Amino acid sequence: MPASNNNITFTDMARMDACLAHMRESAKESGKKSQGEVEGGVRWTTILNLQSDAGKKLNGRLGKVLTQEVNRDGRHEVAVEGIQQIKLLKPANLEDIPEENLVRVYRIPSDGEGESHQVLLFPRVHNIFQNNLPRGNSPAMALCGLPLIVKKTTPRRRLGDQSDYDNQWATWLMIDPRSGFAPSEWQSYVGPVYVFRPSGSGDVSGDDMEVINDFLSSLLDAFGDGPDFNPQEMLNPVYFSEFVQQAKSHQEQSDMASALEGLTILGTLDRGLAEECAQIVW
Repeated sequence: MPASNNNITFTDMARMDACLAHMRESAKESGKKSQGEVEGGVRWTTILNLQSDAGKKLNGRLGKVLTQEVNRDGRHEVAVEGIQQIKLLKPANLEDIPEENLVRVYRIPSDGEGESHQVLLFPRVHNIFQNNLPRGNSPAMALCGLPLIVKKTTPRRRLGDQSDYDNQWATWLMIDPRSGFAPSEWQSYVGPVYVFRPSGSGDVSGDDMEVINDFLSSLLDAFGDGPDFNPQEMLNPVYFSEFVQQAKSHQEQSDMASALEGLTILGTLDRGLAEECAQIVW
């Protein structure tokens, strides 16, 4: 496949304009953004200073406080990471994790869950951020300089039919940059997923995912243009950055003047990583 010069062409701009026009129409139809509601009132803690033999095994673990008020015995209900049973713990045994040490993780539900997308807060020291590949596992986004991890998670309700596990956003994130098709394990029985930056290195906001999904939609449309399409023209930091900037500009000029204020993408693209991935893929 021929190398791309990473310059934005007239054809590229036409693709951007078509996709961004679709974004504007979608925003007008919905009247407001429904994706990526941020989890509110979450309180993560570290458990410490338990003295019983059973309690000592919990010391140092992360816990999410489920009740704002203590019960009659002066204890909170706490969901402890790695422990299925809810624990009742005193405030003195809970050390709050500061807000600046929490990272935004985007949860994409499967079709059968019937839920909205959600932005969840996780401590940077959470196990989900351990042993992550620096380039993530989303090949297309790594080529754009935006490494992302897409990780399957447990459904919040029982899923029955195969279609209940469908997750188009997750499938698009996992497409092969050369073909536009995702591996079979990401085409069916996908279920809900978390999307986050490797090692908790940054946030993934609702605005980020809105733009990423529209970018991937535009990319797949381009694959449908025929065999002459060169995906390198779009899968690089220059094009992707321009796409994000154009999306933000179009939203600011539309009725959605406050939209995309939560973008964390701009200024964080890793061009060195993108070049390394390009050498592997192309």
